[in-house]
Formats: sequence, structure tokens, C-alpha cells
Amino acid sequence: MDLSTFWDKYRDILAMSGLQQFTFHALSHTFTTRTLKVGISIKAVRKLLGHASVEITMDTYSHELPEFRREVVSRFRRVL
Repeated sequence: MDLSTFWDKYRDILAMSGLQQFTFHALSHTFTTRTLKVGISIKAVRKLLGHASVEITMDTYSHELPEFRREVVSRFRRVL
């Protein structure tokens, strides 16, 4: 697909879905964070994104969500 066609389609999809305009690169960050949140392994996410290492995926593309901290505390309480 021609690059300009890709960007046209991308903008059309954002407009049709009612999403704000944001970079395609932002999708990688959102995808990574959300897949980790639902329990997909970091190695699987790394492969899907084509990163050379899990460190790149974790350090650059994943973002801690408040829910992550609550889940850690909740799990820790169950252990105690």
C-alpha cells in the first residue's frame, strides 16, 4: 500500500470511530500497555511489535496505569 493511502485510511478510521487525532506511534504505546494489562506475556507483545528485546518493549512502550498498582496491592493482600 502506498504510504499516503495508508495515512488517508488511518485518518478516515479515526474520524469514523470518533477517536481524536493522534500519531500512529501512539497506538504502539496504547497497544503495549493494554495487552500487558489483560495478561498477555511481554514476550508475545515484543514479537508482535517486532522489538529486538523485551527491554525496549517495557522501557519505551509500556506505561504504568493506576490499575496496575491496585492489582499489585490486591494480590499482595491475598498472599498475606
